[in-house]
Amino acid sequence: MKNKKGFTLIELLVVVLIIGILASISFPQYRKSVEKARLSEALETIKSIEDSIGRLLLEYDDEGLENINFDTLDIEFPGAEGQDYNTDNFQYIVIGHTVINDIPTIDIVATRNNDLYELDTLVDADRSSTFVNYRHYCYTNGTDMGEYICKLLEPQGWWFCEDTSFCGPPEE
Repeated sequence: MKNKKGFTLIELLVVVLIIGILASISFPQYRKSVEKARLSEALETIKSIEDSIGRLLLEYDDEGLENINFDTLDIEFPGAEGQDYNTDNFQYIVIGHTVINDIPTIDIVATRNNDLYELDTLVDADRSSTFVNYRHYCYTNGTDMGEYICKLLEPQGWWFCEDTSFCGPPEE
């Protein structure tokens, strides 16, 4: 009887094949989980900016709205200058006082650094209203991950958009 030591080449190939199959199944789920964690950074930052802008809307007259940027917000964003704030994952831009459909609006844009998707919040600064209206858009930028993130945000009131052209609320 032969004394067998080690593994045959076929046994090793089968093990490598099984590991490859398991990795190919789990890697996309891992990427989605990591991207969801990164998304929470953007949602927190956007919420902080929205809250700060809401407070500024109580303070400024209409002429002051066009000057709203990271320097005028009442909270600190480390490294933010003017309209731009960059993190490892996102670039944020605050554009003060644009007019969309005759409504003065402040635009908050968060673009994923690798251009997978873009989050856009419009803050209606209409003084005739007693409350501040926020409109949230998620642009897929034509990526599968962008579509995943945008569909994930739909139940939270974000409007799903295929590209950066204007889109409205989902059809009822």
